[in-house]
Amino acid sequence: KKLCLSKMPKKVPSSGLALLLPDGHMGYSRNTQTGKLEPYHDRHVWGMAFRVAEDRKPDVIILQGDHLDCAEFTDKYIRTPDMFYTFGPSLIELNWCIAQLRQICPHAKIVYLEGNHEKRIRDMMAKYMPYIYDIKSVSQKSSAVGVEELLDLRRLKVDYIGGYPDEAFWLNDNCEIVHGDKSIAKPGGSAEKYLQEARHSVFFAHVHRAEKVSKTRYLRKGERYYMSECFGMMGNPRRTPGAKTSHDWQQGFGIVHYSDDGLFESNPISVWGDVAYLNGHRFSGDDHTEALRRDTGWESY
Repeated sequence: KKLCLSKMPKKVPSSGLALLLPDGHMGYSRNTQTGKLEPYHDRHVWGMAFRVAEDRKPDVIILQGDHLDCAEFTDKYIRTPDMFYTFGPSLIELNWCIAQLRQICPHAKIVYLEGNHEKRIRDMMAKYMPYIYDIKSVSQKSSAVGVEELLDLRRLKVDYIGGYPDEAFWLNDNCEIVHGDKSIAKPGGSAEKYLQEARHSVFFAHVHRAEKVSKTRYLRKGERYYMSECFGMMGNPRRTPGAKTSHDWQQGFGIVHYSDDGLFESNPISVWGDVAYLNGHRFSGDDHTEALRRDTGWESY
């Protein structure tokens, strides 16, 4: 279907609803016998996100980083042959998923925050190809080999915010959205870390866990309430590469109602197997593999 990209908003409305999508980890291992791609990500969870977007019609959609796993772009772990030649298919599928969100919400503001996994691309270029690091294409002002160009985000009217770990997007003066760089092993520890010197509330990702912590500061003109929250991850906890195979990770995403006076309300969307729950409503998620094969021509999906 033709994308409707007219009358796009230039800024966040004074009040509205935001859909936050953390840590999709789009990537694969390739079966060395058949060539078939076996995803790290969870297509059912993406299907749930499409359903929620269609039902709630958010004004803002925020991709909170690490939606590309970039397993080939790291020296931290051993890169086994099953990871080779999987980055291209990752780009194609993630572009397809973002295009679905744009089709469902043609007038929403969509923002993509750089995560530490997307930053792997810049790091590897700086290390092994410094002579083309941040080189600009002839027709565009951004890096010719950056995420914005690789995913064709301009065509989809998606704003890419780079500069991890300092990148951020604000819904209002009290509500910051980040990918995040804090990770504490203790459950709830990362959310607690964000509030140690809090001057505003923050929604973070990165840790793949559902966490929420709040605190109240008493000031001369009254008390101030702050909170930090992570909705979990959209990737598959059993397949996303990590230091081990069994993780204390939870799947989920969330919505945030906000207004320009600094107020907001968060609603986590908990994922339980093939269904998600939001305020008592049940959302199922379809596996989009067949549609992906049809639209892209990639039978290996």
